[in-house]
Amino acid sequence: MEWQKESKNGADKIACELRPLAAGLGLELIEVSLAGCRGGVRIRIVVFSRNGVCIDDCTRFHRAIMPNLQKRFGDAEITLEVSSPGIERLVRDCVELGHYTGCMVKLYIPEYSDWKQGRLISAAESGIEIETESGVKRFNLNAVAKAKLIG
Repeated sequence: MEWQKESKNGADKIACELRPLAAGLGLELIEVSLAGCRGGVRIRIVVFSRNGVCIDDCTRFHRAIMPNLQKRFGDAEITLEVSSPGIERLVRDCVELGHYTGCMVKLYIPEYSDWKQGRLISAAESGIEIETESGVKRFNLNAVAKAKLIG
């Protein structure tokens, strides 16, 4: 089957195609993943909005993108899951973390053997800044072992 040739690059291509559709619905596309599933393809998509993501948002996005995916994958059976990042989502990378500017996050810093929690001010290759109860804290990106979005 043709879809089986899809890889991480395939997920990236799909993300590029779907990003404008998400933006048109007031959503940010956070993640697209592909996997084989019983002779078909399973597509998982995570979307985000500063106003929150409800079931209706996921349903509208699902309906908007399904024709595009059916065209891409032809006769393959498509299982499509669209969801919000969810509470306690483990953030995959600095680029994803940047989507959550203004949101509450917690960072695991091995140097302190502890989580640091606060409102995300910025996230870039140069470092991560969060506003905590005791003021603004800046961490080198390499010092952060894990980052989670918290609700």
